[in-house]
Amino acid sequence: MGMLIIGMVVGALRLAGLCGPLANPGAFWMSEIWTLYNLWLMYRGVRSAVKHITRRNTYRFPVHVPVTMVTRKQRLSGVTENLHAQGIAILTDNALLQTDQVRVLIHLPYTLVSGNLQVSFNKQVGSEQLQYAGKTDHMWISGGIFIPDSAAGGNAIDGFLISIMDQQLQIYNRLNKLEHEMLEQIA
Repeated sequence: MGMLIIGMVVGALRLAGLCGPLANPGAFWMSEIWTLYNLWLMYRGVRSAVKHITRRNTYRFPVHVPVTMVTRKQRLSGVTENLHAQGIAILTDNALLQTDQVRVLIHLPYTLVSGNLQVSFNKQVGSEQLQYAGKTDHMWISGGIFIPDSAAGGNAIDGFLISIMDQQLQIYNRLNKLEHEMLEQIA
């Protein structure tokens, strides 16, 4: 990158007549255009790498709890499609703007968690995504990075998810035990 910038500076100085004569203008302009193209490629590469690094880095749990959202224009209700203390996807009747910073209130069973959602994606729900939902042509999933107002809010979400995992493990253990008993009866 340093060589590209030095080449651009020398080219600008040559254009100004400060660093030798401009003997071949065609070659000069071609090298300047080539340098700009390489700078653009480097910019896109760095931008792509940063975008990839900042993508979702935690697992979101497929948990459905009610939420209330307040945008600049309206107040909406919805249900979470997935949830984590650092991110959330919400099922609503209206699409949220991707540039919006939305206030979100998550209604957990024993507490309310408030915070900001930086909307990074919107997609319309397909009928295959929601079973038994009927017509889904007006439903949207919007999501992105969720920042709770306090550390206690993030801890409440984590505690809720841990309690659900514990319940799921208890059910799994019961089913496993029943399956084992049935296999013993068959044998």
